[in-house]
Amino acid sequence: MKENFLEKLRKKPKNQRRIIAFSGSLIVTAFIFIFWIFAGLPQFSSRIIAEDKDSFISPLASVKEGLSQTLELISEEFSLFKERIKSSAPELKVPDEIREEWRSLEEATDNLE
Repeated sequence: MKENFLEKLRKKPKNQRRIIAFSGSLIVTAFIFIFWIFAGLPQFSSRIIAEDKDSFISPLASVKEGLSQTLELISEEFSLFKERIKSSAPELKVPDEIREEWRSLEEATDNLE
């Protein structure tokens, strides 16, 4: 049966084979994700409830906080990288127009933080 299915699959156009492969991987990923949620959520919830029965942190809030911390760390790393580049790069003579445009871009990125 398996060989028969593979032979039929090989005869199909490449586009259909890609759709089947993508669908299969999506289904497998969904099953793994659902298993992960149901396997980890009770332990996660009981640990939170055991720590403090009055306040409950939802999984969504926990993910949001984790992403926020991750973005802060990435921002810090980029700032350190930028400083290292500035300190190690030789001084270049840049035309005033480009220098002004660069400053305006830096100010725009600083305002985002």
